[in-house]
Amino acid sequence: SGEYDIIISEGAGSAAEINMQDRDFANSYVSSMYGTPAILISDIERGGVFASLYGTVKLMPDSNLVKYLVINRMRGDSEMLSPGILKLEELTGKKVIGVIPYSGISLPGEDSLNYNKPAIQNHRICIIKYPHMEVYSDFDPFYLLNIGFTFVDKDNIDALDRCDVIILPGSKLVGEDLHYMEKYGIASKLIALQATKTIIGICGGYQMLGKRVIDNDNVESAEKEIKCLEILDIETEFKNKKITGAVNYTLNDKIFPGGIHGEGYEIHYGSIMRNRELPMAYIDGKPEGSVHGNIYGTNIHGIFENRALLNRLLNIECGDYRKTLIKNIDATSKLFTGN
Repeated sequence: SGEYDIIISEGAGSAAEINMQDRDFANSYVSSMYGTPAILISDIERGGVFASLYGTVKLMPDSNLVKYLVINRMRGDSEMLSPGILKLEELTGKKVIGVIPYSGISLPGEDSLNYNKPAIQNHRICIIKYPHMEVYSDFDPFYLLNIGFTFVDKDNIDALDRCDVIILPGSKLVGEDLHYMEKYGIASKLIALQATKTIIGICGGYQMLGKRVIDNDNVESAEKEIKCLEILDIETEFKNKKITGAVNYTLNDKIFPGGIHGEGYEIHYGSIMRNRELPMAYIDGKPEGSVHGNIYGTNIHGIFENRALLNRLLNIECGDYRKTLIKNIDATSKLFTGN
């Protein structure tokens, strides 16, 4: 904290989850611990902004910590809100310090609701959206760089026939999501297409591409052993200790020439206990991930932020994610400070 002038702790969802106040650590918890001032922001795009702000202030614990209110994503003339703002300030005793206009600036999503529908449909790239998909932020580069994609679930399996690249994302429950794909024919479709499509598995999706998952301690499933897609010659074992942390990786130069480096992070229970494929990358000199022809798997989240890798896997020339992200954050900051 000694390195920065301002530290922002961002909340998530509603600050007045009265049904789960005893375990809501994402909102006013940090403010209550340190006595820091809080700013309550509401999205007018969703409607009922005055009721939302008023109700939240009245229901949330430690509402005295809220010093200011902000109305976000306003379309049209903000002056039309003036009577409501005056009444809201009178009722809550909180000052409305800004009305932020709607903007088309792309930023990483706040939660899974921001990823329900791709802003840009790209039928060349399909992402399997199983019920327990997680780490949607892996696909922020597809939004910010205007690449786009198509989500595939049980209702549009035929989209896999028309695409070039199929991505299996992370999963909270690997076994259940595998059974979902088996039930609705997604698994058999992936197996049939493995010779003609580029298939990429991330974390849980990587584990699904292997031969089996061993879960003797029932970490994620009541099943001790789960048969997987058998596309990669790997086996995974779930252990009680979760692996988490930032990583620096170097891509396998035999597959991705040029000494390509990158940063990402790992967050998973499953550890690869046998890998008979070429490594996709190296972390501290140790092999990570798997490659077999046009099939790729890795436990590294954030790997699509690597421009060189993205260009190679998707066979496109895309922009620099980090530079685009910083540019968009700066533009958003100017929007806020100006309103």
